[in-house]
Amino acid sequence: MLALEVNLLTNRFVATAYNDRNAHEWPPHPARVFSALVEAHFAGAADAAERAALEWLEAQGPPAIEASGCSVRESVKVFVPVNDTTAVGNIEEQWITLEELRREPAGNSGDATRPSVAARDLEKREKQFQETCARLVATGGRITASDLKAGRNIQPEFRPRQPRTFPSVTPHSPRVVYTWVEAEPTAETVAALDRIAGRVTRLGHSSSLVSMRIREEPGARTWRPAAGGPQRLRTVTTGQLVALEQTFARFRETDPRLLPSVFTSYESGPEARVVEAPHSLWGEDWLVLRRATGPSLPSTSTWGLAKAVRKILMRYADQPVHEFVSGHAPQGAPSTDDHLAIVPLPFVGSQWADGRIVGLGIVLPDGTADRDRDALFRAIAAWEDDSRRDDEDTPLLPILLGAAGVLSVIRVEGEARERALSPSTWCRESRRWASATPVMLDHNPGDLRSRDPEKLRKIQAEARASIRRACERIGLPPPETVIVQRAAPLAGGEKVRAFAAVADRSGPVRILTHAVIEFATPVRGPILIGAGRYHGLGLMRPVVDHE
Repeated sequence: MLALEVNLLTNRFVATAYNDRNAHEWPPHPARVFSALVEAHFAGAADAAERAALEWLEAQGPPAIEASGCSVRESVKVFVPVNDTTAVGNIEEQWITLEELRREPAGNSGDATRPSVAARDLEKREKQFQETCARLVATGGRITASDLKAGRNIQPEFRPRQPRTFPSVTPHSPRVVYTWVEAEPTAETVAALDRIAGRVTRLGHSSSLVSMRIREEPGARTWRPAAGGPQRLRTVTTGQLVALEQTFARFRETDPRLLPSVFTSYESGPEARVVEAPHSLWGEDWLVLRRATGPSLPSTSTWGLAKAVRKILMRYADQPVHEFVSGHAPQGAPSTDDHLAIVPLPFVGSQWADGRIVGLGIVLPDGTADRDRDALFRAIAAWEDDSRRDDEDTPLLPILLGAAGVLSVIRVEGEARERALSPSTWCRESRRWASATPVMLDHNPGDLRSRDPEKLRKIQAEARASIRRACERIGLPPPETVIVQRAAPLAGGEKVRAFAAVADRSGPVRILTHAVIEFATPVRGPILIGAGRYHGLGLMRPVVDHE
């Protein structure tokens, strides 16, 4: 048995269906995965052991595939600058044509004194290529108007545009596993394939970043090869590596590009579907606001910033303010229903993390009613209308922070560039989670800094129990293990003592603690727990192996 695991690092897969440029591909076809391995092989040392491993893999037949369901994004046509504009003509295309003519036999014209048609064509192309090269390296001389126009067209803003679409899906689980059940690889083959897999960085479009690895356990057979199955996937067979080499030599990564493959029918059934991981009551459809200008705030500003944004939304919301927006019932008491959370998003959990807040996520409960969603969107629209200057589509939105100044944010349309602003960063499936901001405990267990060992043990036990209850409160199973600590568990995070004390209405100060929690099985986020969850405290980040 051999199993290859693919993790979609951005929790999305961008690839065009082989028979429809406006349609998406899901699951990723085995032939596409094999091509990614071949590309990684030639990008590295390309040693003989790796080549032998790829030749062995191509002979193993179509694999079973574990892949979850997915949400399909609407495919929007965009116009992008062409990539092959030059000031001297397409020299690469001329070279490819010339190479093909050089490989063809010259033929015989029937007249010893006259060259054949193929020979005359080759001579003509040789002369044309030499003239193009001469223009490319020429210096000095008079510059004509056509030269200026050609040079101007090199600039991206002046290049002609071509319509493109980027079909994309968001899988319910970012993991896809390919299993060759009957395969019997040697240890050397497994090691070679794992080396190649470790060098793969993308699958499909360049924005589909992935990590790959060989794993010991097989994946579920969500998709299985079956005669007469309803879906046809591109797979590989013996000779695929050589076919890819020949295709590359012919086209040199220029159009038309072809993916050699064979087609295999697959089927899937309810009995083979992947069991979805448990997930919290919070949804993954966020409204994201990116920091544009103003002070750079540390994560210790989470509570105050979230409070300031909620006040702004309440000011621009329809009056009386909808309970979903305010978080309070008409009588002023805290709402007993789930409502929106305003979550400042810190840059944490990376080697270069500095803990600064890069934006905010307005997180809605899963299955939010249309009337509740509309109440939020009307408030955001009113805020934007009041802040708009001239004909701005997405204006800067000011947040007054007193002595700290004015922080301006802007609504993110589409996929955010910063990882901390991407919902997938906080929603990925994982067993282990660590707090990006401290958890505000629902009850005061006592002083977590107590120097009395026995007393501290009891206080920590109560704190762990509070966190388990907090997980259950948002729809998750209780974690198997809970670690409470004052130090930040993620790089870039702030210690608990750096956060200002928060008191509830009755007066007692709320207790904050960082936490690392681990569940028996993977769960999906986002995870916001504790009494401060509606204002960004208790924000957990999944801890995954490849980070």
